[in-house]
Amino acid sequence: MKEEKKLKVTNYDNFKNASFFKKQYFQAQDMLKEVNDFYNSFCMSKLLTASDLKNLKPVMIDKCRWTYNFILPFEYVQAVDAVIKKKDYKRYMFPDGQKKDTKALIKLSKEYALQSIRDLNAIIEEDPQYDCYYVLDQYNVVQEFIPVKCKDTIKIDFCGENIEITGHYFEYSERGARFGQSEHSVDKIIKKVIINQDNNNVIDVKTDLETVETGNAGGKSYWDDHIDYEMTDRTLDAVCTNKWKGIRTRVVREYRDHRKRMRFSCGYYPPNMPDIEDVLVARYDEMFKEQFKRPLTRDLVERWTRWW
Repeated sequence: MKEEKKLKVTNYDNFKNASFFKKQYFQAQDMLKEVNDFYNSFCMSKLLTASDLKNLKPVMIDKCRWTYNFILPFEYVQAVDAVIKKKDYKRYMFPDGQKKDTKALIKLSKEYALQSIRDLNAIIEEDPQYDCYYVLDQYNVVQEFIPVKCKDTIKIDFCGENIEITGHYFEYSERGARFGQSEHSVDKIIKKVIINQDNNNVIDVKTDLETVETGNAGGKSYWDDHIDYEMTDRTLDAVCTNKWKGIRTRVVREYRDHRKRMRFSCGYYPPNMPDIEDVLVARYDEMFKEQFKRPLTRDLVERWTRWW
């Protein structure tokens, strides 16, 4: 007969020696290990890394604060979100500026998602420190959780109506402020995966921000370039997305530097000067083909740099 796994709570002073207590102690340790193993197993069964995404065909990749530093954000994510959740989507703009039928929109979203997964894996294989955890929700949408490097921040709460898995990382951001100055803030990005305990499905991934630091952006002026990036923690050893030396980052930096030079030259362009977009395509096309197995296009460069 299998021994019952139950601890006996008693007055151990009544025993002649500590042998029974020792037996109870080690049994308790085994039970705690079993609980912790279950805890970790349940948690990790819901979390997918970039390589795990290769086995999926999701309808969309959504809510990707960390990941959008490496792949191009999908422009119509709100429209797709409204479509798949059966909400009114008439107010959203579609790819060609006209209203599209849902099948065309979903097809476009799926194509983007698969291409993004391929691009993301090419980047992670080159630099694994940027890998991230994701979850697949009930609508077959991939949603971002936290960077893999932040695994130690993960906690699980079984006490509420649903099961919640939480974790966090940080975001640094700068912006212009009053009186010709700049200011910065560091926000704690708290992610919460909501799981339906009745059917074990992921209901949603929620994001909360907690500001943990503010300042004057190192004395920058209102007109200086401002930076924004995510970081795994607040130590000098943190993995920061602005340290990624990928093609997109290089293109944006060169484009930004070019615009700055043009601004200081009062907008003067020498005769027959090629467009900076064409220059960047020519410079990085071979590198882009090597990494992503397709040519770099002017349209892609323009989408990368449109906010600069």
